[in-house]
Amino acid sequence: MVLLAVGAFYGANWLHRVAFLWGDDRLSVITSGFLLAVFAGNLIVARVVKPYFNALSGQGGDAGLLHLGTYLGWIERALVFIFIATGQPAAAALAITVKSLVRLPEVREQRDSNFSQYVMMGTMTSLLVAVGAGIAVRIALGLPAL
Repeated sequence: MVLLAVGAFYGANWLHRVAFLWGDDRLSVITSGFLLAVFAGNLIVARVVKPYFNALSGQGGDAGLLHLGTYLGWIERALVFIFIATGQPAAAALAITVKSLVRLPEVREQRDSNFSQYVMMGTMTSLLVAVGAGIAVRIALGLPAL
């Protein structure tokens, strides 16, 4: 399916363009950084927020919260990584602001310090992972850190 889309976009010499991208080390660096930031970053964030989640579970917290946090974290880290790797830190800040505004009603509704700590620690750790991976990719590509 992807090859058909590329063929439709590039015309007759699409195979040459795909082979060029496939053989370019920069694509591997960017893809590896993205996958590490989004999915391996999830393991780091889960490790950090585990005590807060356990405290919430002990108070009758919702297990769906963990899944929602995971999915939001994937999107958050993907956007922040992309914006940092492309040298757009202001856009990364905008993405974080939007995510914070989305979570604000939940935080206000809970009135529980464990939930607030869970959200804050998850967000901060997620940001640290995504920004770190984005900067590492920029340095690996020979670009300035930011």
